[in-house]
Amino acid sequence: MSPDKGVLDAPTIPATIEQTYALRVRLTALLAQTVQAEAKIKYRIADLESEAGRLKTHLEQTTSGVETLKRSIHTVDEAIGRRVRELRASVELRAQAESATGGENHESGTGGAPRESRRRPR
Repeated sequence: MSPDKGVLDAPTIPATIEQTYALRVRLTALLAQTVQAEAKIKYRIADLESEAGRLKTHLEQTTSGVETLKRSIHTVDEAIGRRVRELRASVELRAQAESATGGENHESGTGGAPRESRRRPR
């Protein structure tokens, strides 16, 4: 700078303009990179939102399948429970019949054959 504080030397002005222009070029390049990154981010967000939609649909189907399987297991458990109760009742009836007849042979008299024939249609 010259002795006057507000006046720039002639060679300083072009250098300042050149440095400012170089800064502008760098900022413009940075802007272009940032815009490209922004576009990539937007596409990635769209892809992720699409994937999230697919996953939500899959989750709904899986949840529905889980509920159906739970109901099926419950139905099977009920059937098993009924059959176990029937078998226990049958064993109990046989034990009562044997104790009432004193352990007689089931073949004689009113033995177990008619009772068995009543149970087979089930």
